[in-house]
Amino acid sequence: PAGVRMQVESVNGEISIMGASAEIEAETVNGAIEIRTARGPVEATSVNGRIDVRMDALRGSEDMEFETVNGSIAVFLPADFQGAIDMETVNGSLSSDFPITVQGRFNPRHIRPTIGSPARCVALSTVNGSIELRKTAR
Repeated sequence: PAGVRMQVESVNGEISIMGASAEIEAETVNGAIEIRTARGPVEATSVNGRIDVRMDALRGSEDMEFETVNGSIAVFLPADFQGAIDMETVNGSLSSDFPITVQGRFNPRHIRPTIGSPARCVALSTVNGSIELRKTAR
């Protein structure tokens, strides 16, 4: 039903959620996570799998976390997103559609920019994979 919070877990399997309109928590050990939602917030965790999350809008100011060990992460946020970002990879690259200002020494594997007001924190972390922070196309 519309507006119902979802919490989904799997051990060996992909998680795919389309058309949700409330908070989502998704966790799997071996499998990818793909989420398309009209409203966040979203949290997604996998050990062996990519994470691909697209949010059209955000409700509230809850922090969000996206974490995998072996896989890339792509998170699409609304173009008007504001918050603190924590992006970290060991073996991969970091990229963002949002303007990021860096002062001092730059670490290409771990950045902590703030976009607008630090109203919430979005943490994205992987060991083996790249991280992409994108703007949701409207």
